[in-house]
Amino acid sequence: MPSFSDDKIKEIKEANADNGELTGSKLTTVTNDTLGYGYIGIGADQVNVGGVRDSEASKNLRKAFATIFSVYRNVAIDSYYGDRASVINYPISNTSWAAPQATDPDYAIAFSKKVDGSEIYTSEMTADERYEAAKAAALEYFAAAGCTIEDGKVVAAPAGVAVNKDGQIEYEVGIGGSGAGDHPSFMILKLAKDALAEMNVNLIVTDYSDWSEMQNKQKSRQLPMWCMAWSATVDPDMY
Repeated sequence: MPSFSDDKIKEIKEANADNGELTGSKLTTVTNDTLGYGYIGIGADQVNVGGVRDSEASKNLRKAFATIFSVYRNVAIDSYYGDRASVINYPISNTSWAAPQATDPDYAIAFSKKVDGSEIYTSEMTADERYEAAKAAALEYFAAAGCTIEDGKVVAAPAGVAVNKDGQIEYEVGIGGSGAGDHPSFMILKLAKDALAEMNVNLIVTDYSDWSEMQNKQKSRQLPMWCMAWSATVDPDMY
């Protein structure tokens, strides 16, 4: 049961030297949709303002990061999976009968709204324009969290926000890419790191070769952000 990435598909086709397809003389491939999904989590205990998990300032701090993660989902997932996976906007697998659909009333792209509730993106925007719009919206969220913004950069953070020795906001995000970046969300994190660096925010991307180490850190609430996945049941828990 390999991770069905472009690289793995290439290996399977090469093994089937007789026809160069996913099913040939050596290997037979059977695919099925997964009742589950991958996600990026942000811990409210670790990423907050002044130690208050559910304040508006704390939520805005987390939304600043989520807005940046969200805008790079399409390019990263397309690069890793091609047309064999899709980006979802609600925490429920598209294979579930309860999954929201784009045709539903009030359906929205995840983290696509500004602090004032208006839309970040328009349908006419190019990919690069969307990236720039996301960065501008993230700066607004940082400001709403109590950060000081000057010339498009976060120059000071409120009490309780993690900062490094240079005064930059700094959080770690963990990902289990076997230490080699072999993970569908790895590109999201790398692009997000670069975008946040432009705002003077440092995102430390730790690629764990030992999955259990990352899992233990996440369970003990030592990891501020993480990339994980889970499977669901036919009847989902909507909460």
